[in-house]
Formats: sequence, structure tokens, C-alpha cells
Amino acid sequence: QQQQQQQQQEKEKRRAERRSKSAPARYARNNKRDKRTSSPSNKNSKDNGDLPKEFFCPLTKRLMKDPVRDAEGNAYEREAIERWLRVQSSSPITNGYMSLEMLRP
Repeated sequence: QQQQQQQQQEKEKRRAERRSKSAPARYARNNKRDKRTSSPSNKNSKDNGDLPKEFFCPLTKRLMKDPVRDAEGNAYEREAIERWLRVQSSSPITNGYMSLEMLRP
């Protein structure tokens, strides 16, 4: 019985690893639509060079307009992290558990 539990745990771990690798690919594929739209942040990318890197979302690599923080203190663009969490229930930075309820303005 103990061996079966270990096998089950290993199976779940492999599934979680597959999910964590596939979610960013799905996110990137969906994010291509956003790049087609023209926005002031894209046109003024030269002006953004003087801003601290903390002002940019780690998911979109764009200047954040509506930032939120997770429990670990990482900041994300609200729309981007909400989209991420629809697919995945883990932090894109630490891969630890994360939910929408854990985000704060």
C-alpha cells in the first residue's frame, strides 16, 4: 500500500511538471493577440528605458498600468496574472501555489 501511495505521488508530480511547462506556452500563444494592438506603452518603449525594472510585468514585459502583488511580493499586471491563473494555479516566478484571492492591489 505504501508503494502504491509513492507511485501515485510520483504520477501526480509528473503531471504537475507537465502542466507547469505547458502553461507558459499557452500563455505566450494567447498573448500574441495583445502585441498586434497598438498601445502607448509599445510606441514609447524608448522612454521606458529610464524606469526601474520593477515597473514592468514579468509576464508581459510591459509597463504595468494596473499592478497587483502576490503573497510573496511579486508584482504583475492584473489582466496578465488573471489570465495566467485561469490556466495555472501556481506562481509564474516561484511555481508555488497561487490563486486570485491571494492578489492584492
